[in-house]
Amino acid sequence: SYKDSGIVDDVFTPAIICIYIYVCGKRGFLRSVLMMLGYIVAIVFSYFFSGWVSPEIYESAVKPVVIEYITEKTENIDPIEEMQNTLNSKYGVFGINFGKSRIRSLLSEDREETMANISDYISEKSMVDITSNGGDEIIGNMISNEINEKFRQFLPTEFGAININLDDNEVWADVIRAIKGEESSLAIFVEEYIVRGIVISIVRLVVFILAFCILAIAVKVLSKVLKIVDHIPLVNSANTILGGAIGLIQGAMSVYVISLAVRLLISIGGNDMIFFNISTIEQTYLFRLFYNIRIF
Repeated sequence: SYKDSGIVDDVFTPAIICIYIYVCGKRGFLRSVLMMLGYIVAIVFSYFFSGWVSPEIYESAVKPVVIEYITEKTENIDPIEEMQNTLNSKYGVFGINFGKSRIRSLLSEDREETMANISDYISEKSMVDITSNGGDEIIGNMISNEINEKFRQFLPTEFGAININLDDNEVWADVIRAIKGEESSLAIFVEEYIVRGIVISIVRLVVFILAFCILAIAVKVLSKVLKIVDHIPLVNSANTILGGAIGLIQGAMSVYVISLAVRLLISIGGNDMIFFNISTIEQTYLFRLFYNIRIF
């Protein structure tokens, strides 16, 4: 069960930390400090390096695949029809029937003009002034919600929420061009305003984990070269205790990197994997503390 797997995760987390405490205690304080500093440098470098190269990797290698994926997923989506169904459902009670051609004619690349066109049409056909009841805002929210709900199912929301700021005139204009344009223009809009940031975050996480693992191996190799520090005089018990304390920190750092890998698996698996899903994470007490730390 999810609850049982959560208990397993909370055994796994302290087990990893205890292993590091033991290993670093055996290794000694000075070598453990040097290794910890190496891991810190590895994390900092991986953080900035991933932020630098991820947009470039996305643009050159990932974006074409994303566009193709979105085009495939949206080929049966007709935004005009979606707006038609929503408007007729909401305002059909007034005897209004929005046709596709009518909706297309009401949509303008100017947000205020679009709101005015729809409000005026409703008032003309029903003799009901919806502007006095906040109709413009209702319509704006309706369009925003329709866009959000349609594409939320295609996205790994673990990496961010869909947030289209339709109050921005430039964004609004792009929305209307996408809705009234060809199929490809809709895919391009979805990629730019909805998917890009989330997928770049995923790419960045992959780059971060790979860079950190490579650097961690380099630190491990370098630590063997620096075994000379073992000959520096230090009280044996103090050496062990202080080394164990450093191991506690290193263990926590390692669990955090593991939590990033788990977040990546959850995203790729669509939150449907048996052990790697949000429900399992929420059943843990220790691991979710690391999981909920977001550095990007």
